[in-house]
Amino acid sequence: MLINLQGYGHFQDGKNNQDFGFEEENMILIVDGCTECAYSESGGRMFAQLFKTLPEHDNPQKFEQNIKLTFDNTIKWLKEWYKDKEDLENFIQDNLLFTIIGLFDMKDSFEVRAYGDGYIFSINQNNILSYMRLNYGKRPPYYAYNYCSKDIKELFKNYKMKSFTFPKKMFKNIGIATDGIQPIAKGIVSQVDKLIKNNGTKEETQNAIIEDHYLFYDDVTLGILNNGGK
Repeated sequence: MLINLQGYGHFQDGKNNQDFGFEEENMILIVDGCTECAYSESGGRMFAQLFKTLPEHDNPQKFEQNIKLTFDNTIKWLKEWYKDKEDLENFIQDNLLFTIIGLFDMKDSFEVRAYGDGYIFSINQNNILSYMRLNYGKRPPYYAYNYCSKDIKELFKNYKMKSFTFPKKMFKNIGIATDGIQPIAKGIVSQVDKLIKNNGTKEETQNAIIEDHYLFYDDVTLGILNNGGK
């Protein structure tokens, strides 16, 4: 299940939905554009569509390699249009700053790989729902910083992709989300918790969010994979 909704605050401010994602049988990928960027929704959507064309895009062991390949090829193409380094970096910071989170369904486990901020949530075999927040303050470690000036790259030189493994013998369902779900994680919109725990349908879960849409300033994207219906 994958849900993507524009935040009420973004709607009021005239901002486009800066989240995007795609869902396949064994994986979900979501991106969350930087709010301060001029066109991050465009860059995030382009990245996800290009990433999806790679032959092994659904392999968690190649997630970082595939991100790099997608960015390398994109930046190479952009250099044909932006010959000046400063102009290129301005384009990158206007368009290509976004969180990237992948969720993968493997034989015995769920795997999550993440660059940037967001949430991971889990339902264990006792049907207990837990939220894990990935938070880096006002400047998350967006992957595109690798293609910016030396000063910016230096800030994140020690950052490593975050990897999480959830054994299926311990967990029923695993989900990933952009930080727009904060009202859900904080228990402000509690009916969504109940639907997540009880395998609510996409329509039910989406309608529960829309019912309290005014509580969500930021865009809301969440994706859930379940353990074969167990």
